[in-house]
Amino acid sequence: MLFSLDSKSASGIIVVSIVISAVIIAIIILMARSGDRMVIEKLLLNTAAASIKKLIGQGGSQNDRRVAIVSMMRDPNDIHEWLNYHMLKGVIRFYIRLETVDASEDQVTQLLLSYPQVTLQIGDPTKTPGSESHDPPGQRQMLRQRAWVSEAIQMALKDGINWIVHIDSDELLECSGLVGDAINTDARPDTHTMVLKNFEAVYGKDKVDVSKSKKDGGCFTSKKVVDCSTEPCASYANGKAVGRVTPFLQEAGVHRFHYSGPLTDNALEMQAMYLVHYESCDFPKYMDKFLKLAGSEVSSFPFPYYNDSIAVARGGACVKPTPACKDAFAAVYTKYRTTDES
Repeated sequence: MLFSLDSKSASGIIVVSIVISAVIIAIIILMARSGDRMVIEKLLLNTAAASIKKLIGQGGSQNDRRVAIVSMMRDPNDIHEWLNYHMLKGVIRFYIRLETVDASEDQVTQLLLSYPQVTLQIGDPTKTPGSESHDPPGQRQMLRQRAWVSEAIQMALKDGINWIVHIDSDELLECSGLVGDAINTDARPDTHTMVLKNFEAVYGKDKVDVSKSKKDGGCFTSKKVVDCSTEPCASYANGKAVGRVTPFLQEAGVHRFHYSGPLTDNALEMQAMYLVHYESCDFPKYMDKFLKLAGSEVSSFPFPYYNDSIAVARGGACVKPTPACKDAFAAVYTKYRTTDES
């Protein structure tokens, strides 16, 4: 059946259509800001409109897909990009302990405070409750990290988070679509803990050129990634942790969660998501890191890359900051962290 409309009727329909469209847009915005969907107010300030539309189209983070990240960091690289990337992947809460001696002068502190999605704890890296003065710095750092993860689990319970992931500020979660969907693809009803397989980024040889490295994209760029379960990596290769948030979830070191409840935990290695570690993505900070380690009582690590870097820092070339010191570091960095592949 065909209908013909006069001009007044047509105008009325247009007005009604506009009103309905406005209502739909308002509903989408309200849903995106509600407790069951991703909070995106801050993201709107920093992300292209096309990405926001795509995020809303994917459905945000709904029930059983409410994911949080817990992390302890110090002087992180490109934290703005790290946060925005994971928010676009559906992470709705970040429990971050930032270790800094002077928070009032720390630009990262101010940036993190500007994100409503971030629960921030400022911590002094020189103070570790429960440690002894003779404990190695690495051990004291792990004690602070484990304490923070335990606190974050309790906060996640109160915040209604379904899953919590423990990663560092130089690591990205990689999956197709949203993080929550990837977790629920792998998790079984009786799964309480999972392990993220880790890959490691390898850079171009020009990474030691500071000006070119920054121009080419900063920390989160690489020539390739290496599967640490099948190829040698410069750093750790035993993965990171994903946990279902319940009163029975506990930290179990810096790489694992533990389920202490009455049921069996069908723990598994994730297939739908993995982690990419951008180890030493900033060459000047790499040098600074190992110069500091060389000045501590740390004797050795289970990683040749770390030990060779410390040996350079303790060598004669680095008694003072000289071009020879930089060249010695560059030789180690090029050997372990770069590739000739185009």
